Amino acid sequence: MSETSPLHDRYLELIDQIVQLTLKGNIRSKEQVYQMLLQEAEPGTGEDFEQCLRDRFATTQQQVDDPINEAKQAKATRSLRALQTIRGEWDRWQTQNRSREAIVTALHQ
Repeated sequence: MSETSPLHDRYLELIDQIVQLTLKGNIRSKEQVYQMLLQEAEPGTGEDFEQCLRDRFATTQQQVDDPINEAKQAKATRSLRALQTIRGEWDRWQTQNRSREAIVTALHQ
């Protein structure tokens, strides 16, 4: 098993935090999700964030597909909706920050 980077861990925590806040009813709009991404996501790290989001989607989809535990299945379905919201707002963040990411990439090269 490979080690994860601090950035990877931070993004997983951010995704989990947004999902939990959504499930508790503390996030009521897509704009709140976007603002959290705006504060926490770093330009030039899109691949890292997307990998974390894919990992959470895969794990959550497995729980949705598991008919054995209906309570976990229902929570996973709500979590999946929250993840879809994160995906949509992440796409928005990337669109609005594309020029910043190009500059960061150029500087890294």
